[in-house]
Amino acid sequence: MANSGRAMSDPPPRAHRRQLRHTRSVHVLHCDNHVLTVYKPGGLPVQADATGDPDLVTLGKAWIAEAFAKPGAVWLGLVHRLDRPARGVVVLGRTSKGAARLSEQFRARSTRKTYRVVVVGQPPTTNGERTDWLTSD
Repeated sequence: MANSGRAMSDPPPRAHRRQLRHTRSVHVLHCDNHVLTVYKPGGLPVQADATGDPDLVTLGKAWIAEAFAKPGAVWLGLVHRLDRPARGVVVLGRTSKGAARLSEQFRARSTRKTYRVVVVGQPPTTNGERTDWLTSD
């Protein structure tokens, strides 16, 4: 497993854009021939958007280019996303074969995802499970 030893920390919510502009590294959790698994801090978009802020895919490509001394363009396949405010683990395909296999696992729902949230106030019990649906208008 390759790891740069450099980590990207969570920026404060209000100052995230200013601080992210200076980010040049990504926190790599796992890397092999087909998969790159990284930590995405809150406030960082997974893919490029209209803001022009740094994004996880571009930072991941830069990390691969540096870690493996890759000349030219680096390919990295995005197979799932996390919302910009969310933080957590993102799995990326380093090859088209790796990305296709990962995409199929997400499509078939054979992966297990766990979401944790921070709440304001005291929950009614000290532990348990809450299941709910997210909807949009």
